[in-house]
Amino acid sequence: MLGARDDFVTRLSPFDRAARLKSAGDVSEDEYLAFARAAAREWSNDERARLTAAFAAIEPKLVELLPEWGEPILLVKTSGEEEGGAGYTRANAVMLPQAMATKPSCSARWRTKSFTWRRATIRA
Repeated sequence: MLGARDDFVTRLSPFDRAARLKSAGDVSEDEYLAFARAAAREWSNDERARLTAAFAAIEPKLVELLPEWGEPILLVKTSGEEEGGAGYTRANAVMLPQAMATKPSCSARWRTKSFTWRRATIRA
């Protein structure tokens, strides 16, 4: 997902790519994609357990409020370096920076925010 050439990537300007890599020079699309791919992180067993519990807590309400989705929404853990430490969405994925994922309050945040998916799949 992070290394995919999609609408998001093709719409990045040379300045956007250089800013994300903190480079004064030109950054090619391939260089950006390699940088973004390198930002992927593995979920720890503890993180998987906390996020699974958080989704289980909100799933009944999501089932009630949201229509069926054709494909799962992926939850991808990143270093955060690829987007300045911000969480973001791209295609059918939510990118969650490591700094946010490792906070003890992360599970509580997932219970209280309004996210627009029915089921989430935790992926690296």
